[in-house]
Amino acid sequence: MPDQCDVVVIGAGLAGIAAAARLAKARHRVVLLEQRDRIGGAWATRELDGVTVDTAPPIFSFPAPWRDLFRKSGRALEAEFARSGEELAPAPPARHVFADGTEFVLPIGRGDQHAAISDRFGHAVADRWRDLLDGLGDVWQALRPLGVEGELVGRKQLARPVRKALLHRRTIVDLATDLDHPHLSAVINDLAYQFGSDPDRTPAFVAVQLYLDRTFGRWTAGSGTTMINTLQQRLELRRVEIRTDTRAIRIGTDPLSVTTDRGVVTARAVVATCDPHQLYRELLPRSAGAAERRRVGRLRPALSPAVGLAWAERNTDADPVADPVADPVAGAPGDPTETVRHRPAAAPTISYTRPVDGRTLEVTYDYGAGRPDPAAGLAWNGFRSWLDRPPTSSAVPGLFTAGPAGRSGPGASQQILSGALAAYATQRLIAPDHPLEPR
Repeated sequence: MPDQCDVVVIGAGLAGIAAAARLAKARHRVVLLEQRDRIGGAWATRELDGVTVDTAPPIFSFPAPWRDLFRKSGRALEAEFARSGEELAPAPPARHVFADGTEFVLPIGRGDQHAAISDRFGHAVADRWRDLLDGLGDVWQALRPLGVEGELVGRKQLARPVRKALLHRRTIVDLATDLDHPHLSAVINDLAYQFGSDPDRTPAFVAVQLYLDRTFGRWTAGSGTTMINTLQQRLELRRVEIRTDTRAIRIGTDPLSVTTDRGVVTARAVVATCDPHQLYRELLPRSAGAAERRRVGRLRPALSPAVGLAWAERNTDADPVADPVADPVAGAPGDPTETVRHRPAAAPTISYTRPVDGRTLEVTYDYGAGRPDPAAGLAWNGFRSWLDRPPTSSAVPGLFTAGPAGRSGPGASQQILSGALAAYATQRLIAPDHPLEPR
């Protein structure tokens, strides 16, 4: 006899954890499958010289999805962290190092950005930057129902006024060219690489990340280890059955089931957060989701950076990000830092530092050495490729998707949102009288 449950979630990355926690809070029996020996996906822990570390950036923006996840699955985020001695705190701004040796710390707030850019590069440049980000605020309002607060289902949601608001004829390169500044244009261009894509194929609306940073700030919460450990405790509290070292082999559609290398689990719904090429080519029958399979087949895997981990001793006298006297917008010594090194006509390198076990851990993301990686999501191929990404509610009854390849986007907060949307859609199917969405 196969196991039976309400929902099977395939993949214990950020999206899978988010979906499982919400559905378990709604009193569904949830089985979470992970082929590795621990949960967390790209944020999973590892050992470095006998110390448990992770490669997650210690700084992130747009904290609302995280707060909502913790609140909707139990104790609020701040209260949960307080129990473990951590806290969600403002993070210092990023330091940008350009190919000509110029260094610039980009503040977070609207007024602070304008003042700092004016002092360093002139009022005209500061005005252009401010106007660009103000315009991206309108882009953000157009994006919110399209993968943030609701599903992007199809072309009907992308009527002409919406496409125009989303700058559908423009790319990241176009925005950088319009700004017309050798340094700040590089800041815009290099956003595309951080989402695993080429700038000239990345839609302009992806630059909304600059608006989110300015509007919602940059935050730190210990590390990815802190986040994943806290979420694992939440899953255990909600009695999610976590099955690590378990690989999904096939998804059956009649009845709905997941065959693994350890047996078969039948379910009322399946949330797949795995690589969509794997989902449509290997897990599903050829007769299921044929149109979605064709659309996904048009896209390449996103580029994943080469990641380095090392212990580093920070020289706070020479590091303006860590010295509040040298730079009043920087954090105090011991705070996490982010340094973006821009290279001419090439992808950037981003380095983070954070304190771990009395030492300083440096995590380096080299996007110039990036390789295609299905786990990183799907690369952009222009605005139209948005709908080639798998929808939250698939054409296969009872099957929902989430993760970095989804239409919400590949960023950490966007993956959390995709998991939430998959949970909402699952709940509408199996318990329509008790929706998860806020009324």
